[in-house]
Amino acid sequence: MIVLALMPLGLWARFAWPAYVGVIVLLVLVELFGVMGGGAARWLKLGPIVIQPSEPAKLAVTMALASWYQRMMPTSGQAPPLWVHGGALVILLIPAGLVFHQPNLSTALALAAAGVMIIFFAGIAMRYVVGAIGLGLMAVPAIYTFVLKPYQRERVDTLIAGITGKATNGLGESYQIEQAKIAIGAG
Repeated sequence: MIVLALMPLGLWARFAWPAYVGVIVLLVLVELFGVMGGGAARWLKLGPIVIQPSEPAKLAVTMALASWYQRMMPTSGQAPPLWVHGGALVILLIPAGLVFHQPNLSTALALAAAGVMIIFFAGIAMRYVVGAIGLGLMAVPAIYTFVLKPYQRERVDTLIAGITGKATNGLGESYQIEQAKIAIGAG
């Protein structure tokens, strides 16, 4: 961590786009040649090494978005135009979509959340944020019904049951939530 923190920012900037393109290539290779495990092809076997490209994708997308905004930010101190945020959204959605297709919902959501926060802090106008939240909320029922797989819907249901305090059996999908409650309760 100390070595990474001491690296010059220019070095990070130079590696942002090669890292992003490399991750996209790896994610496409997972689609074509991915190793199956637990019902999903999330891993790529490179000789004796097995990697999960969705993990370095988080860093690569963050670096690419930072580089994008650094290059596209107006020098006048004003907020960037809407097309700059649209470009950032495309940069974000390509890897997030590939990760979601594996299927890896949690990592795709983490990747999307990090990217959306970068877009937000880059200065997108609040009217677009409110509009996107509204559209997102209206799309939730359709996404839940038509996009999520049955086991993903079950996980969402379990999460909601755990948050609302409804009874769970402590086994299967609710195991992690029950263990988290025990850990918090035990201090």
